[in-house]
Amino acid sequence: MDERCTDPAAEVERLRAQLDAERRQAASERANLVTLLENIPTGICEFSDENSLVWANRAFRDMVGLGMDRLTGDGWRATVHPDDAGIPARAVRTPGGLRAGIRHVDVDGGIHHCDSTVVLLTSTDAQGREVVRPLVNVHEVTPIHHATEAALAEERRFRALFDSSPIGIAVSDGQDVVSDLNPAWARMLRVDPALVLGRVFQEVHPPFAEALDREAIRAGLAADGRYEWQGWMPRFDGTRFWAHLVVSYSVDALGNPVVVSQVQDHDEVHRGREALAHAARHDILTDLPNRASILETLQGMLTRTADGPEQVGVLFCDLDRFKVVNDSLGHAAGDELLVAVADRLRAGLREGDHVGRLGGDEFVVLLDELTGPQDAVRVAERLRASLEEDVDLAGHPVRCGISIGIALSDPDGPPATAAALLRDADTAMYRAKNRSRGGFQLFAPAMHEEAVARLELEDDLRRAVEQDEFVVHYQPIARLEDGARMAFEALVRWQHPERGTLGPETFLDAAVECGLTPAIDSSVLNQVATFLVTHPTEIVAVNVSAQRLDGTFGDAVARALARVGAAGYRLMVELRESALLTDDTQLAAELHDLESLGVTVIVDDFGTGSSVLTSLHELPVRGLKMGTAFTAGLPGNRRMVASILGLADGLDVECIATGVETAEQAQFLREAGWHAAQGWFFGGVAPESHWFPVVLPLD
Repeated sequence: MDERCTDPAAEVERLRAQLDAERRQAASERANLVTLLENIPTGICEFSDENSLVWANRAFRDMVGLGMDRLTGDGWRATVHPDDAGIPARAVRTPGGLRAGIRHVDVDGGIHHCDSTVVLLTSTDAQGREVVRPLVNVHEVTPIHHATEAALAEERRFRALFDSSPIGIAVSDGQDVVSDLNPAWARMLRVDPALVLGRVFQEVHPPFAEALDREAIRAGLAADGRYEWQGWMPRFDGTRFWAHLVVSYSVDALGNPVVVSQVQDHDEVHRGREALAHAARHDILTDLPNRASILETLQGMLTRTADGPEQVGVLFCDLDRFKVVNDSLGHAAGDELLVAVADRLRAGLREGDHVGRLGGDEFVVLLDELTGPQDAVRVAERLRASLEEDVDLAGHPVRCGISIGIALSDPDGPPATAAALLRDADTAMYRAKNRSRGGFQLFAPAMHEEAVARLELEDDLRRAVEQDEFVVHYQPIARLEDGARMAFEALVRWQHPERGTLGPETFLDAAVECGLTPAIDSSVLNQVATFLVTHPTEIVAVNVSAQRLDGTFGDAVARALARVGAAGYRLMVELRESALLTDDTQLAAELHDLESLGVTVIVDDFGTGSSVLTSLHELPVRGLKMGTAFTAGLPGNRRMVASILGLADGLDVECIATGVETAEQAQFLREAGWHAAQGWFFGGVAPESHWFPVVLPLD
């Protein structure tokens, strides 16, 4: 008998102690295992044999953002993406477990792509039955998934670009075996891709080998990885086309050689380039050379004749009254007229001459090998005569005159540039147009100096508007009966910082041309409004240009009067007689707006233009100012002066004589029945301070 069994109680105690030690050891090992599993970076989930979650480590809990209290039992199922809900069930039922991609959803709705490995742990329960419990290793691969998706998307994008590219592309290996080609390549060569893929192209299509030097391609690729060729490329159907071929060499990720051949139809490219080059140098409407082309041609002519006696001439042509055609018949008719003019100018050229269009209604003719100004004048007269015949525009016969400026190169002077000669011809054209439409003018150096001075004046005017350099002076309007002052006329002056006080005759025409009169009129109106509030018993007349009556002047007057609290009757608006000649509904509306404010409208310089009497009757005109020329002619033209007064009486409007400089003139007008007059005899044009001096207190 074994001695260890002599004491049964002791043996039982020893066995109990041994069992406790083994349990403690097992508990310690399990604790260590749990600690290890708790801290590893991948998720670990332990399930019961009924697929209830028993435990999940920190990595899994952090990933889904849930604690054990919400994961245990069936709580873990809420973390599985709805589309993947069947995968865990299949994993449990699959003998030996399963490795599958499962998406988990965290508490904020974020999706985590995971590579999950399921291990089935087998044990025996207290009743001796086999128990299978899943243990799942959840490895998050979201970054890898996104990278894979991006790579696949890039591959799809590249394939789409490859297939949709208008350039024919073929890919082959180092032995010229074709591995891929796009639809454009197949269309261009007119071949079924199946006949080419996996084969050497030159062998499939021998004419290609005849057209291209295979050894030259290999040499070019070996030298710099690129070969370029242009020539006739034979198609599979027997036709050919002028191709531009680029072959490039590279290696793929595995180091295998890759040869990419790109082919384009050179005929189409060449035609497109030619069309673009033509469009860049020609006017799209008339197909005449444009400014850039004309300047280049002119410079070539000047260079060629620089050392000879011949002269080069430039005719700068501008259509007269072209805007009237556009405004009345429409821009389509205007375009038709420009085309007709271009055709006539072409027909009127000598051999070796050129014509171009600069834009708008401006054309330029370049004359070569002139012996003097008379040659240029003869061409100008011929061109002008060619445009005297009417042009039919949709049933409307239109005669379009032309003003021409002529500039010639000087064989004895310094070399001229194309830009300078064109500028001089332009300057001469403006002189011709201002002098009499339909004429021509030879350039003279003094014209350039005048043009530069005019440009400087316009620049100064813009600065003057910005710097408020325009001031108002006043001239009295007197009652002829006793010479008492009835009102003032406000007259603009330019307080030039260098040239002093300038009258309107020095700047008004330039202001009209560069569109500054509305700004000047507004400045005058504002200053007059201030004058009215300063001198509450005075009445003032202001001159307004037709440009300013643009539909906003009536509102501007209303605001100015409201600002100072002045009544409308204290303001008179003087308008030039020529403004009434246009049948302008906007002008009529503006004048009626002024009448509604109580403002008196007066026609200035009456009798010097061509008034329409019906306009005077229909428009709210309440006064006429007789032009100074009539006053200066007294008493010789007494009948004309009496007629103007009779007309004013017949229209029931006031009439004011201007330009009264002598007592005799004043007396004659008073005896003839005139009531009001203006002129130096009653007072000159002077600043406000002249008429209303400031009296300082003695202290």
